[in-house]
Amino acid sequence: MGGKRSAELPRGDDSKKLLRDSVRSLRDLALVSEIQTEIMRHLVEGPRTVPELVALIFGTGRNGLGFPACYMKIKRSIRKLENKALVSTNLLGRDKPYRLTRFAVEKLYCVGRPGMEPEGLVPKKDLVLYTATLLCGVTAILLTWASPTPPEPGWILVSTGAFLYLLGLATSRILRGMRRII
Repeated sequence: MGGKRSAELPRGDDSKKLLRDSVRSLRDLALVSEIQTEIMRHLVEGPRTVPELVALIFGTGRNGLGFPACYMKIKRSIRKLENKALVSTNLLGRDKPYRLTRFAVEKLYCVGRPGMEPEGLVPKKDLVLYTATLLCGVTAILLTWASPTPPEPGWILVSTGAFLYLLGLATSRILRGMRRII
C-alpha cells in the first residue's frame, strides 16, 4: 500500500484543550458562511472593492454571466461583517475599498493562540468608567438642582469636577474604541 499516510492528531488532555480554545476563538469571529471566510481571507492581503472580491471569489468580471447575483452575495456578506465591526470602508464614493478593522486584526491574531484573548469591542474597564461618569453627572445634577436645601458649594465643585474629569476620560476611550472599528 504505497499511499500517503495522513498525520495523526496528538492525543491527550493538552491537545483537546488547544482544540477547544481554537474552536472557541473561531466561534467568536462568528463567520457564518464560507463567503464571509473568503472575504476575510482576501482582505487580510489588503483593501478590496466588491467587484474585485467578486472576481477573486467567484471568478467573474463585471460583464460576466451571473455577476449581479454574485455581487449581491458579496455585498450582503460584507454588510454582515460590517455589523460585527470586522470590516469597514469610506463613507462616500463608488466602488469603495473595504478593509479589515483593527478589531478584526486583533481577533484574527488571537485565533489559535490559547491564552491570548483580544480586547472586547467595549472593554469591561470602559463600562466601569462610563458608569462612574454617569453616576458623577447624576450626583452633580441632584446636588445642584434637586436638593431642597442648598448644599455646601464644596460638594458641588467636587462632584462637578469629578464628572468633568471622568467625562474627558470616557470621551478619549470612546474615540479609541471608534478608531478600532473605523
